[in-house]
Amino acid sequence: MKVTTPPATDELFGLLAGDLAKFQLFSQEAETDWLLDLAHNICDPRHRSGTLKMRLTPSHPWQSTVAGQILTAADYLYDTMTVTLGLMRINRRKNKSRRRNSESASGAPGSMQAAVIARDTRCWISQSSGRLVNSHIIPTRMGDALATRILEDFSFSPAKVNFATQVSVFDPRLGLTLSRNNNALFAFYSLGFRARATNAHDYTVHVFDDPSTGNVYVTSGDCVKMPTDQPLLHNTLASPPDPTAHNLPYRAALAWHYTQCVVEKFGHYDYKTLSNIVAPCGRPVRPLPNEDEDRDSDPDDEPN
Repeated sequence: MKVTTPPATDELFGLLAGDLAKFQLFSQEAETDWLLDLAHNICDPRHRSGTLKMRLTPSHPWQSTVAGQILTAADYLYDTMTVTLGLMRINRRKNKSRRRNSESASGAPGSMQAAVIARDTRCWISQSSGRLVNSHIIPTRMGDALATRILEDFSFSPAKVNFATQVSVFDPRLGLTLSRNNNALFAFYSLGFRARATNAHDYTVHVFDDPSTGNVYVTSGDCVKMPTDQPLLHNTLASPPDPTAHNLPYRAALAWHYTQCVVEKFGHYDYKTLSNIVAPCGRPVRPLPNEDEDRDSDPDDEPN
């Protein structure tokens, strides 16, 4: 199946592509609503103006979908009418990058780390209090201006959200506490948080990494052999250990991060190879957790 968007010509431009069964691992009961949400995020997160259409084969006409329509093996079109929209930049995390001090006007890694771990005290997923990491939702190398733009675009508010001042990439609301193993997945877009409609601070964990045959991830972040009696990581609940904390992570940041996870796994060749859509860096290699590692973990941040 494929999700496309119409460019200036009659030729379609691919956004996402993959097997139906793999899409269904993430769409679940949301069905085509999940797909439309992702198309909004990629093409028009601020206004969410497009509609979703489908056709079973190229010889069939495009038909409008309805809310909750069952996802099927078909072509889907994000129809923006005559409006020309941009596309979300693809961010591929890499091991280390040289970040100029001027890119962040305020904040520092150490103070962010202390604030995030003090706020949470435990891993959002496993609820473990050992081997904790401050996971950066938006890479620090993106800088304050771009981080602020992401928060404004992904706030999903009927009214435009604009921050009076730029948000620092070291703002504690751009971090959350995870175990080292879960952070290794989260930092490289192999694990994302899908917001639950029932509670403003609850999320469903989706694992986008495909472990080798017979293996599965559990909530500790370990990859184990099946069968296992440990709780599985995919589809488990993630929530802040203290939901009353005043500085909980921005839902907009987690929505952006989740979209990056989807594009990393399902991004169409057209989209991923578009000129200037991806920052120039190699395919990331996930580092193994290190006992001596600093607890503030951003593979794009300089070591302190």
